[in-house]
Amino acid sequence: MASPLDESGNRPRWSLRLFGEFELIELGSGRKISVPGKRERVLLAYLAIHPKCREARRKLTTFLWGEDSDETTLENLRTCVFNLRKALGPTGNQVISSEGREIVLDVSAFKIDALEFWRLAGSSDPARLEQAAQLYGGEFLDGLGIESDAFESWRRTEASRCRDRAVTILTSLMSASANAGDARTKSMRIPSFLGKRSCL
Repeated sequence: MASPLDESGNRPRWSLRLFGEFELIELGSGRKISVPGKRERVLLAYLAIHPKCREARRKLTTFLWGEDSDETTLENLRTCVFNLRKALGPTGNQVISSEGREIVLDVSAFKIDALEFWRLAGSSDPARLEQAAQLYGGEFLDGLGIESDAFESWRRTEASRCRDRAVTILTSLMSASANAGDARTKSMRIPSFLGKRSCL
């Protein structure tokens, strides 16, 4: 079955999972795409949820290597971008491109669980909130770490923000279900990875 169009009218080519273990899957074939380097995965994740899907090269070198930008780190960044493009295949140059001093990601090429989570989390419709809760399958970029304080600070902030929202959604759904006398409430629990052990 073909993937649905995104809000821009384009059809995503890959599914990018950022909750739990990082995973990139080619839509249609279901083939898992290997992105072997940790920094390549971090770069893709960072650009995917960046509000503008772009970032200055010099800021990226600090983010990825935790060092001030110099010729060595800029060359490392070029290698990182090259490896990521290679993993994405023949259209990699169009998906992740260079525009002046910035690296830009065509986010319309991806179906991203974290972005979909926040889109659904902003709704008051219980059905959409349930979908958001189902998307939250674990900590943001769980187990993915690099030696960079800037990255770790960013990851912790995003993980905390997502976790808090997921707990709020699940608590709200459980409360509404209990008030309605829904039998499903008895089996509804806040997952342990959310740091809560309470249930109704």
